[in-house]
Parts: sequence; structure tokens; C-alpha cells
Amino acid sequence: MRYSKINPILRASVSNINDSATPSSITYAYNIGSLLGMLMSIMIITGILLALHYIASASTAFDSVIHIMNDISFGTIIRYCHANIASLIFISLYAHITRNIYYSSFRAPRTST
Repeated sequence: MRYSKINPILRASVSNINDSATPSSITYAYNIGSLLGMLMSIMIITGILLALHYIASASTAFDSVIHIMNDISFGTIIRYCHANIASLIFISLYAHITRNIYYSSFRAPRTST
């Protein structure tokens, strides 16, 4: 790919990524922490969107959920996305902890983790 037609900021960032030194022992398992961060940010965004329309009253809580599901644009998708990402966070968290135990990330010189 020729970088001459790409803007200079993108060209500089691509060359910085290509030239940075990385250890040869990095595997795809190191991306689990980034996946957890991405899932958590999506969970926060969908939670805020759901909280805008939810009424926390014993008599109207169920009706507000029905309102979110039926009357709000993409309300069903946002609610199910929020619920499923909660499960994915726990799966990713267990995978992240398992990777840290497998690679002994808790041993010296990283005793603070």
C-alpha cells in the first residue's frame, strides 16, 4: 500500500505502529484486557441510555421496561445488548484471570499485581 496519498497524521501513526518494538512472546491472549475495556464501555453507554427511560418505582418499573421495549427506537436492541454484554464481561474476566495465572503474571518483578 502506498502511503503517499494518505494524510500525514495517518502516515505518521502507521509508521509509528510498524516501527515500535514489541516482544516476540505476545499472543492473542493479551487482547482480553482490551476486550474487557471495550465491553465495559459499551455496557456503560447502554446503561445510561436505558436509565434515561427507566422509572424506579415499584408500581411503574415493569411498565417502564415495556415502554423501553415497545416505544423507544432500538430499545429492544439496547436492552438485550446490555444484558448479553453483562454475561460476556464475566466470561472475558474469567479468561483474563486464567491467562494471568497460566502465564504467571503475578510473579516477580510484577509483585504488585
